[in-house]
Amino acid sequence: MSINKIIAVAINEYDDIELNKIQNTKSDIEEVISILTNKYVFEDVDFIFEKENTTRKKLFSILNNYFVNALDDENILLIFAGHGEYNSVLETAYWLPSDSDPKDPSTWININDLLTFINASKAFHVAIISDSCFSGAIFEAQKRGGGVQAYGNKKSRLALTSGGIEKVSDGIGGQKSPFAENLIKELSENSLEEMPFNVLANNIILTFNEDRAQTPMFGALNNVGHQGGAFIFKLKGTETAQPDNLNFYLKSRLGNLFIPISEEHIQIIKKIQPINKEKHELVKKQKYEHAMKLRDEEKALEDILYKTCPEYIDKIFKDVKISEEDYSRIKTIKKEIDVFDSEYIGKKEIINETLKELEIEHLKTNKELSSEDRLILINIAERNAGYFDFLNPVRDFFSSEKTNLIEKYLQNINSLYAYFLQIEAKSNIKFLEEKKMTLRNLLIKIYELQIKMLYRWYTDDIDEFIALKKIDMELLIWIRG
Repeated sequence: MSINKIIAVAINEYDDIELNKIQNTKSDIEEVISILTNKYVFEDVDFIFEKENTTRKKLFSILNNYFVNALDDENILLIFAGHGEYNSVLETAYWLPSDSDPKDPSTWININDLLTFINASKAFHVAIISDSCFSGAIFEAQKRGGGVQAYGNKKSRLALTSGGIEKVSDGIGGQKSPFAENLIKELSENSLEEMPFNVLANNIILTFNEDRAQTPMFGALNNVGHQGGAFIFKLKGTETAQPDNLNFYLKSRLGNLFIPISEEHIQIIKKIQPINKEKHELVKKQKYEHAMKLRDEEKALEDILYKTCPEYIDKIFKDVKISEEDYSRIKTIKKEIDVFDSEYIGKKEIINETLKELEIEHLKTNKELSSEDRLILINIAERNAGYFDFLNPVRDFFSSEKTNLIEKYLQNINSLYAYFLQIEAKSNIKFLEEKKMTLRNLLIKIYELQIKMLYRWYTDDIDEFIALKKIDMELLIWIRG
């Protein structure tokens, strides 16, 4: 389940007299945000336009924190309107913050710094719409995908700019810039339920014929992990009414993956819901400062929710009863493991000698030895020495329980975890400890997904379905061993 976010920057006031002749950026971006939040699915908006917040130092910090702290289920649309510059020697574009000195590049924001932030970001989709001069230098070779589903499933790093490496028009005072005018028109008139970013970009480019003084550009961002996907603008559907019984609602959606939500977390979610709704209404009315304060309140409550998820999962299963039979069986297995490990120690010298010989032979025909190559060579060395890890008694024990684990999994995820805790019997056997931590993390992931399903104001059934299927697959792989 993905979260769509907007971070918009409009620089309408500059310290420099000449730069300060810019006129329409704030009003243009306000109208774009209004259309996006009224017509399309966006859960969060940050609009930065105050002069004190658009200085180089402040913007650099805001953009860095925004992208570096993004989560892997977030899609970010960055919108920028303001002056831009280009250094033909360095072949580098810049955005000019409010305190820019037009003669001093050190006071500008290097687009390469922005790309560094994006490259470090976990965000799934990142799209940039830039209405500034010389912004076309941000691209690598243009890439396109094949169909909405392909766009949604592959990571993307795309941009649409108001021009190439050229000056662009800000428009007549009190009117929109030519680029903003066409962007607003396309967003307003779109009827596609899911419009990929490249479709929007291509439509806008086609509106700029040869009589225009500028040529918008679209493409992938330079060397920051574009994989052929695209940010998708999704039309809003029917607002989802929250059910009276949240746990009953979740159980109907998740089936055997359902984990009951704690009463404490339900109360926090009920606090978030009206804040989230009011925040959206304020954004529609262009009351951005108040909306950002509410967003901070919402974020603080979210932090409490997510920080306490692991604690709650552990609390549910802290009293799982382990039988004497389970303790006795694990004790026997531990003895068998000790015997197996002693055999490995006896064969370790042979394994190491064989491994060295295999590595030397490998490097004769290969430039390097990758970690994957070394793992293969280790397996060969162990096999030659008569050591087979799959014969480890603990693996045999886990394999013998697969039928029971599948049965518990089909009942529900809680039964699966409780049963595994019983048969693992606090043994501290490394293999079982790793399996336990992996399963625990999957339960936490499911619980966090349930929380998002409850406090998001708009839901997307397809995203929800995909997220659940991914976790389901991870669980089956876990059982397989």
